[in-house]
Amino acid sequence: MAVFGENDADSYAILPKSVEVKRPLVIGCCSARKAIEASLLVAELPIGHIDEIAERWLISLSGTEPGIAAADLYTGRSFKYAKEAAACLSADLGILSAGLGYVDGARAIPSYNLAVGPGPASIAQHVHDFDPRRWWDRIASGRYSSDPLAAIEHRPIILLALTKDYARMAGRLLDSLAARPDGVRVFGAGAASYVPGALVRCVMPYDQRMSPRGTRGDFAGRALLAHARLLTKRPSPLCLEQEREEVVIAMARGKAPDIAARTKTSDAAIAREIKPWLQVEPRISRTRLVRRLRDQCGIACSDARAARIAEALIA
Repeated sequence: MAVFGENDADSYAILPKSVEVKRPLVIGCCSARKAIEASLLVAELPIGHIDEIAERWLISLSGTEPGIAAADLYTGRSFKYAKEAAACLSADLGILSAGLGYVDGARAIPSYNLAVGPGPASIAQHVHDFDPRRWWDRIASGRYSSDPLAAIEHRPIILLALTKDYARMAGRLLDSLAARPDGVRVFGAGAASYVPGALVRCVMPYDQRMSPRGTRGDFAGRALLAHARLLTKRPSPLCLEQEREEVVIAMARGKAPDIAARTKTSDAAIAREIKPWLQVEPRISRTRLVRRLRDQCGIACSDARAARIAEALIA
């Protein structure tokens, strides 16, 4: 297994002996799915300007009590893959959170329901002229936030699972990572199109041929885990270009899964399909709903869309 330390001169900059060498850092994005019920809801916020709404949210956070370690709160598939990758590399875990800022995985936090992307929990619906980067900068002073710039200092390697929405939000962190690209690895579908130019070569070239298999929604986490496993098979660290070459070879050995043609349809049509299933299994998981729609009905539908339609039927 590759061990990352201050003597890995071929791959990473040598640190002064007075500087404590830290463990690798894995950074993942938070998920809407959580282990415990949310106590803070975006729906309770008014509609207003970004500074006003951010301040209201920070006040709400200050009055909460932590309930669970951040690493254990998020239960989305992509996040689970990131968590497994951190364990695989004996790395620290950091989280990009739309509601809390940058969060250390070991920190106890409350459960909340706020997202930066589209959907019923979107903060953008409550803010005039919403700007994700400005929002994240404002909530970075919150009770449960950590300093992301301090977190990335002196890391032998940083592996970041990223989506476009979170790239827009955490722009300042990405700018800081772009200043030291050789020690950064980025994972995400189409990530080269939404990271700073200096990080484009840090985007690892994974594609649909990788293992484990999954969906586009969990691509970043799956690619991160695949890379963590690749690194543990090497007796010594590789440089960025060597890792890219290893990934290209691994993808060439794989075989792209057969992708069945699926029909795009309306929410009403999807609701008609899943309503009988909910009557029999009211607590059916979102994953099973989507799998039935895709495999049995040949309908194209994302996890989030299926969950939204199911929630409306149950309400």
